[in-house]
Amino acid sequence: MTALWISIAAVLGIALGFVVAIIIANQKASKSKNSATKIIENAYAEAKTAKKEALLEAKEEIHQLKEKADAEISERRNEIMKAENRILQREENITKKEETIDKKVESLEEEQKNLQEKIIQLNKEKEETIQLNNNIAKELEKVAKENNMEIFKISAATGEGVSELIKHVAEVLKTLPKE
Repeated sequence: MTALWISIAAVLGIALGFVVAIIIANQKASKSKNSATKIIENAYAEAKTAKKEALLEAKEEIHQLKEKADAEISERRNEIMKAENRILQREENITKKEETIDKKVESLEEEQKNLQEKIIQLNKEKEETIQLNNNIAKELEKVAKENNMEIFKISAATGEGVSELIKHVAEVLKTLPKE
Protein backbone atom coordinates (compact mmCIF):
# COMPACT_ATOMS: atom_id res chain seq x y z
CA MET A 1 0.00 0.00 0.00
CA THR A 2 2.67 2.29 0.41
CA ALA A 3 3.20 1.96 -3.18
CA LEU A 4 -0.33 2.89 -3.73
CA TRP A 5 0.10 5.82 -1.49
CA ILE A 6 3.20 6.73 -3.21
CA SER A 7 1.45 6.36 -6.53
CA ILE A 8 -1.50 8.44 -5.37
CA ALA A 9 0.83 10.98 -3.85
CA ALA A 10 2.80 11.02 -7.05
CA VAL A 11 -0.36 11.43 -9.16
CA LEU A 12 -1.61 14.07 -6.77
CA GLY A 13 1.79 15.72 -6.77
CA ILE A 14 1.83 15.70 -10.56
CA ALA A 15 -1.77 16.92 -10.72
CA LEU A 16 -1.04 19.54 -8.10
CA GLY A 17 2.10 20.51 -9.96
CA PHE A 18 0.13 20.59 -13.13
CA VAL A 19 -2.58 22.79 -11.51
CA VAL A 20 0.08 25.04 -9.96
CA ALA A 21 1.81 25.24 -13.34
CA ILE A 22 -1.53 26.13 -14.96
CA ILE A 23 -2.23 28.73 -12.26
CA ILE A 24 1.27 30.17 -12.62
CA ALA A 25 0.89 30.09 -16.39
CA ASN A 26 -2.52 31.80 -16.07
CA GLN A 27 -1.04 34.40 -13.77
CA LYS A 28 1.85 34.94 -16.16
CA ALA A 29 -0.60 35.07 -19.06
CA SER A 30 -2.77 37.50 -17.11
CA LYS A 31 0.27 39.60 -16.23
CA SER A 32 1.43 39.40 -19.83
CA LYS A 33 -2.07 40.30 -21.01
CA ASN A 34 -2.22 43.21 -18.56
CA SER A 35 1.30 44.22 -19.56
CA ALA A 36 0.38 43.92 -23.24
CA THR A 37 -2.79 45.95 -22.62
CA LYS A 38 -0.76 48.61 -20.81
CA ILE A 39 1.82 48.60 -23.59
CA ILE A 40 -0.96 48.92 -26.21
CA GLU A 41 -2.68 51.67 -24.19
CA ASN A 42 0.65 53.45 -23.77
CA ALA A 43 1.33 52.99 -27.48
CA TYR A 44 -2.14 54.43 -28.29
CA ALA A 45 -1.54 57.30 -25.88
CA GLU A 46 1.92 57.95 -27.37
CA ALA A 47 0.48 57.69 -30.89
CA LYS A 48 -2.31 60.07 -29.92
CA THR A 49 0.23 62.52 -28.41
CA ALA A 50 2.52 62.16 -31.44
CA LYS A 51 -0.49 62.77 -33.70
CA LYS A 52 -1.45 65.89 -31.71
CA GLU A 53 2.16 67.12 -31.79
CA ALA A 54 2.37 66.47 -35.55
CA LEU A 55 -0.94 68.30 -36.06
CA LEU A 56 0.29 71.20 -33.92
CA GLU A 57 3.57 71.31 -35.84
CA ALA A 58 1.67 71.17 -39.14
CA LYS A 59 -0.70 73.92 -37.98
CA GLU A 60 2.26 76.03 -36.83
CA GLU A 61 4.02 75.48 -40.15
CA ILE A 62 0.83 76.34 -42.04
CA HIS A 63 0.45 79.44 -39.87
CA GLN A 64 4.05 80.48 -40.54
CA LEU A 65 3.65 79.84 -44.29
CA LYS A 66 0.42 81.85 -44.27
CA GLU A 67 2.11 84.72 -42.42
CA LYS A 68 5.03 84.59 -44.85
CA ALA A 69 2.64 84.56 -47.84
CA ASP A 70 0.64 87.44 -46.30
CA ALA A 71 3.86 89.41 -45.77
CA GLU A 72 4.92 88.80 -49.38
CA ILE A 73 1.46 89.79 -50.62
CA SER A 74 1.56 92.92 -48.48
CA GLU A 75 5.03 93.78 -49.77
CA ARG A 76 3.93 93.26 -53.36
CA ARG A 77 0.85 95.39 -52.77
CA ASN A 78 3.06 98.13 -51.34
CA GLU A 79 5.37 97.90 -54.36
CA ILE A 80 2.37 98.04 -56.70
CA MET A 81 0.96 101.04 -54.81
CA LYS A 82 4.34 102.80 -55.00
CA ALA A 83 4.53 102.05 -58.74
CA GLU A 84 0.98 103.31 -59.20
CA ASN A 85 1.81 106.48 -57.26
CA ARG A 86 4.90 107.04 -59.42
CA ILE A 87 2.79 106.54 -62.54
CA LEU A 88 0.14 108.94 -61.22
CA GLN A 89 2.81 111.54 -60.47
CA ARG A 90 4.26 111.11 -63.94
CA GLU A 91 0.79 111.49 -65.42
CA GLU A 92 0.25 114.63 -63.33
CA ASN A 93 3.61 116.01 -64.46
CA ILE A 94 2.80 115.20 -68.07
CA THR A 95 -0.62 116.82 -67.66
CA LYS A 96 0.98 119.93 -66.12
CA LYS A 97 3.57 120.07 -68.92
CA GLU A 98 0.82 119.57 -71.47
CA GLU A 99 -1.19 122.41 -69.91
CA THR A 100 1.92 124.63 -69.91
CA ILE A 101 2.59 123.79 -73.55
CA ASP A 102 -1.07 124.44 -74.42
CA LYS A 103 -0.88 127.83 -72.69
CA LYS A 104 2.36 128.64 -74.54
CA VAL A 105 0.79 127.56 -77.83
CA GLU A 106 -2.26 129.72 -77.09
CA SER A 107 0.01 132.61 -76.15
CA LEU A 108 2.09 132.17 -79.31
CA GLU A 109 -1.05 131.91 -81.43
CA GLU A 110 -2.37 135.08 -79.82
CA GLU A 111 0.97 136.79 -80.37
CA GLN A 112 1.02 135.57 -83.97
CA LYS A 113 -2.49 136.91 -84.46
CA ASN A 114 -1.45 140.26 -82.96
CA LEU A 115 1.65 140.35 -85.18
CA GLN A 116 -0.43 139.56 -88.25
CA GLU A 117 -2.80 142.36 -87.31
CA LYS A 118 0.18 144.70 -86.84
CA ILE A 119 1.60 143.60 -90.21
CA ILE A 120 -1.77 144.29 -91.83
CA GLN A 121 -1.91 147.68 -90.07
CA LEU A 122 1.69 148.47 -91.07
CA ASN A 123 0.96 147.46 -94.68
CA LYS A 124 -2.06 149.77 -94.67
CA GLU A 125 0.03 152.55 -93.18
CA LYS A 126 2.75 151.85 -95.76
CA GLU A 127 0.23 152.03 -98.57
CA GLU A 128 -1.18 155.24 -97.09
CA THR A 129 2.35 156.63 -96.73
CA ILE A 130 3.19 155.67 -100.32
CA GLN A 131 -0.05 157.22 -101.50
CA LEU A 132 0.67 160.34 -99.43
CA ASN A 133 4.23 160.49 -100.78
CA ASN A 134 2.93 160.11 -104.32
CA ASN A 135 0.42 162.88 -103.71
CA ILE A 136 3.15 165.11 -102.21
CA ALA A 137 5.48 164.25 -105.10
CA LYS A 138 2.79 165.15 -107.63
CA GLU A 139 2.08 168.38 -105.78
CA LEU A 140 5.83 169.19 -105.64
CA GLU A 141 6.20 168.44 -109.33
CA LYS A 142 3.29 170.71 -110.05
CA VAL A 143 4.74 173.51 -107.91
CA ALA A 144 8.21 172.91 -109.42
CA LYS A 145 6.82 173.13 -112.94
CA GLU A 146 4.93 176.28 -112.12
CA ASN A 147 8.08 177.84 -110.64
CA ASN A 148 10.41 176.42 -113.23
CA MET A 149 12.33 174.26 -110.72
CA GLU A 150 13.91 170.86 -110.91
CA ILE A 151 13.15 168.04 -108.43
CA PHE A 152 15.69 165.44 -107.40
CA LYS A 153 14.59 162.26 -105.69
CA ILE A 154 17.13 161.25 -103.07
CA SER A 155 17.30 158.68 -100.26
CA ALA A 156 19.19 159.33 -97.06
CA ALA A 157 19.00 155.63 -96.23
CA THR A 158 20.49 154.30 -99.49
CA GLY A 159 22.26 157.41 -100.76
CA GLU A 160 20.40 157.12 -104.03
CA GLY A 161 20.24 160.33 -106.11
CA VAL A 162 22.65 162.28 -103.83
CA SER A 163 25.50 162.41 -106.36
CA GLU A 164 23.16 163.71 -109.08
CA LEU A 165 21.92 166.45 -106.72
CA ILE A 166 25.51 167.46 -105.85
CA LYS A 167 26.42 167.65 -109.56
CA HIS A 168 23.39 169.80 -110.28
CA VAL A 169 24.13 172.12 -107.33
CA ALA A 170 27.72 172.46 -108.61
CA GLU A 171 26.49 173.40 -112.08
CA VAL A 172 24.04 175.92 -110.67
CA LEU A 173 26.77 177.44 -108.52
CA LYS A 174 28.97 177.83 -111.60
CA THR A 175 26.30 179.83 -113.32
CA LEU A 176 25.85 182.23 -110.43
CA PRO A 177 27.74 185.56 -110.68
CA LYS A 178 30.85 185.80 -108.62
CA GLU A 179 31.14 188.62 -106.15
